[in-house]
Amino acid sequence: MTFTRSIIGAAISAALAFGAPAYASDARPLGDFKNCDKPHYPKESLAAKHQGRVTLGFLVDVTGSVVEARIGESSGHVPLDEAARDALKLCKFRPAMKDGKPVQDWAKVEYVWTVK
Repeated sequence: MTFTRSIIGAAISAALAFGAPAYASDARPLGDFKNCDKPHYPKESLAAKHQGRVTLGFLVDVTGSVVEARIGESSGHVPLDEAARDALKLCKFRPAMKDGKPVQDWAKVEYVWTVK
């Protein structure tokens, strides 16, 4: 079992795609996924060999915490989607900046779940 994740797209495109307000930031939120716990592959999904790709939009506050995460495109399996959302909320990010100050902003991430 494996998964991959990467931040994709710009904050404004993520905000538009997820129906969230777009903030005019100089730089979007950045994460270091090495500091995040890996999501746990849900037991029922692993047993059923469910795989898929889930895209989430997430709002990072001025402290770098994820305060909201929305599923944009489902993997087709609710347990995989929820595991990705739960794991993302445990990550810490560098907040977006506007005029040299941290601001709340949206970003987008994709998790790919595969069973090998």
